[in-house]
Amino acid sequence: MTEPMTNAPRPGPVQLTPEELAAELLAELHGRFQDGYTPEDVTAVFSRIYDAVGIYLVCVWDYADEYGFGGNSEFYAEDQDGGLFEVQPGIYHWLSGEQQTPGPLDTWVCAPVAEPTDFPVTDDFHNYARADQTDD
Repeated sequence: MTEPMTNAPRPGPVQLTPEELAAELLAELHGRFQDGYTPEDVTAVFSRIYDAVGIYLVCVWDYADEYGFGGNSEFYAEDQDGGLFEVQPGIYHWLSGEQQTPGPLDTWVCAPVAEPTDFPVTDDFHNYARADQTDD
């Protein structure tokens, strides 16, 4: 038996609010750095964060050499003018799986970084290095 034709509109895709979309995308990133991270991981995750919530995070590594970025690293937020800002430690703890959420978005970005922020190496995305060891 065939269903009768109606002029009722079909239900469209579920439309999420920007806040719901951000929460959904950020939930997927919980624990993403649990087993460590590479510069490629940083770029993928920080790009998703920027797309979801508009905060541009960067990772500053100790050095870059012919194999890429390496050493210890720290996370910062960067503004459109290239200024760096401290970020809440909760962001790292959330990405490493140590806490469930990164905290409210309005607390992520803290004070401007007081130390020099002119780094010799960048991948033009989310990774910087304090030292260039490619010439060593």
